Amino acid sequence: MRVLRLAKQDYERVYKYLSECSFQEVTDPNAKHVWALKNDKVEAVLCKSGILALRGPNNEIETLAQQILDFIPPIDTVEIGCDESGTEMRCGPLVVCCAVITPQVYKKVLALGVKDSKLYKNKNTVINKARKLRKIVDYRCELLEKPELNITFVLNNLKKL
Repeated sequence: MRVLRLAKQDYERVYKYLSECSFQEVTDPNAKHVWALKNDKVEAVLCKSGILALRGPNNEIETLAQQILDFIPPIDTVEIGCDESGTEMRCGPLVVCCAVITPQVYKKVLALGVKDSKLYKNKNTVINKARKLRKIVDYRCELLEKPELNITFVLNNLKKL
């Protein structure tokens, strides 16, 4: 299996592209995906998370993945993604990371199929994706200990207090 991460603006575009490449829609009334298409060798399933899962022989899915990446138009803006990991500020530290995705690395990030780390079942998958991502994007991570979190919370919520 091979996965790509699609931006929402590319969902319909990739669906039409695959349809034009002789892929047929797979219908399943109980499905939890956006769409599913297949031809005689490969199945493509777009999950609600934006992950496009390609299943079939490795050479076929690698070729198709590259064709899809070539088909998706490049971006002309810088994208910034931030996420945090940790527990409530009363219970321990919080790690906050932001990544800068430039037009030059956009398709490389899509090719990694990155998604929210909480959605991965295998810790090693998260570690491997993070290592690959760190090689291609600019990023910054901060560890916020409890006192820093409390000060940040107070400063950000001063008007409400």
